[in-house]
Amino acid sequence: KYHGKAKELVVEYAKHKAIDVKQQIIRNRTLSPVEHSAATILIIGCDTVIEQDGVILEKPTSEEEAKTRILSYSRNTHSVLSGVYVVCITLDAANKVVSETTESFFSETEVTFADLDEELVQAYVDTKEPMDKAGGYGIQEIGATLIQKINVGLPVHSTSAAMYKLLSPHVGADS
Repeated sequence: KYHGKAKELVVEYAKHKAIDVKQQIIRNRTLSPVEHSAATILIIGCDTVIEQDGVILEKPTSEEEAKTRILSYSRNTHSVLSGVYVVCITLDAANKVVSETTESFFSETEVTFADLDEELVQAYVDTKEPMDKAGGYGIQEIGATLIQKINVGLPVHSTSAAMYKLLSPHVGADS
């Protein structure tokens, strides 16, 4: 369904995360006796996928798959896509959604790996870090040492702009 459509997939993943949080908030929100009023809540869902040669790379299913995949990155560049889905909801005193607006977008970054040898990759796989990471590596931890060039992460400016757009109609509305 998403072959060659990593941008759509990563935004869909982010949307599912944001919607899950929204539903948890609605289910679990409790108002203090003093606060019986509407509340505006901003929720940000974010996810990341790796795309190499048109193929979306999920978490590896075995250490051997992780090793093979990471070795394939050696001296190569691939895309890291971050999807963001922002939801702004207003709940009334009865905890019912009275308004909801959303914004979504993605950011694409090219990541270039260093020249990797099998011994180094095996040592990295032995840490077990690759096993719960999309694409088999994480830039926030030891995996960063395998990367020659990177510029990736939550697109802060775009996220801030979406938050402002969604929240601005609510600022001062209750004052």
